[in-house]
Amino acid sequence: MESVASVELDLDRKRKWQFDANAIVALHEALGDDAFEQIAELKPPEDENAKPKVGKLYKVFRALLWAGLATDSEEDEKPLTLKQAGSLCSPSKFWEIVSQFMPAYNGSMAGESPNGAAKSE
Repeated sequence: MESVASVELDLDRKRKWQFDANAIVALHEALGDDAFEQIAELKPPEDENAKPKVGKLYKVFRALLWAGLATDSEEDEKPLTLKQAGSLCSPSKFWEIVSQFMPAYNGSMAGESPNGAAKSE
């Protein structure tokens, strides 16, 4: 079985953030059919005076964090809920984590680890 690339996030503990097929479906269920359009909005505004829609950004961020962590449960743990995932990350780490999404996602789609090396199992 082929493994899925992941990124390690340092949250309440080291967690594996990956985007397999189940994570992508969960993301679409949480955000709707335009999930990737909403994710594309997760970037610092080009205009420093622009005010991003903070509530929407955090809703998308929380869903993105949650979906990628869906498979990172210890054997005796239940999968995280959206609210639990949101409580794992302070707003100060928002951009740090968002910046790791594309390497994690692209690695999953290309069959590579986020550093570009081919995955092996």
